[in-house]
Amino acid sequence: MKRKSTKNKRNPVFIGQIRDIDGGLWDVREVRATEHGFDLFFGSPVTRLDGFRSGKPHLIPTQALFDYWEARKTHSHGTIHDLPICHSTVTSMRRRLGFNYFESKSSYWRDHAEELKNMTALQCAAHLGVDIQEVYVRRHGFKTIRHEPNWWLKPENAAILMADRPLKDAAHQLGVSMGLVCRLRKHLRNIAQDTLGGEILLAA
Repeated sequence: MKRKSTKNKRNPVFIGQIRDIDGGLWDVREVRATEHGFDLFFGSPVTRLDGFRSGKPHLIPTQALFDYWEARKTHSHGTIHDLPICHSTVTSMRRRLGFNYFESKSSYWRDHAEELKNMTALQCAAHLGVDIQEVYVRRHGFKTIRHEPNWWLKPENAAILMADRPLKDAAHQLGVSMGLVCRLRKHLRNIAQDTLGGEILLAA
């Protein structure tokens, strides 16, 4: 950042000048340290060679701030707000810099559709470092269940579904959501009631 003298009759808190992410020059009037290895700068854009504007300083869209959010573009809370600025300022600046949580999240999962399709939920969650419940949700949204049609009718899968065990355990073993396990158990019970001596082997 280019430093200037703080002696200025119109604004005694003038600190210096810095360029934003687009190369625009700003007069800096406030600096706030973050816990992430960079500072936040506040000021006004330079409109004349010989001066800056007074008034409330605005957050300057620096490259460091952009890089910080770029590395966390699929985060909805937590670290994206872990800065010494208010929530509304975070929201407006992220919008200005082109960040959209929902678009970034959808793009992320499109890029990892193969993992969703070919891995179990546990494997996918561990591989990508995400919560397993999010894998279930994204799998349902993309309709990329890795099983072939009627996979749950096979004796070995039906046995897991109907075993006397928690929904969570069956869901983890089969790589599906607990809600799907519940629905499939209901289907299997109905089939068992309507069919005698069928091919489906239900666990006692």
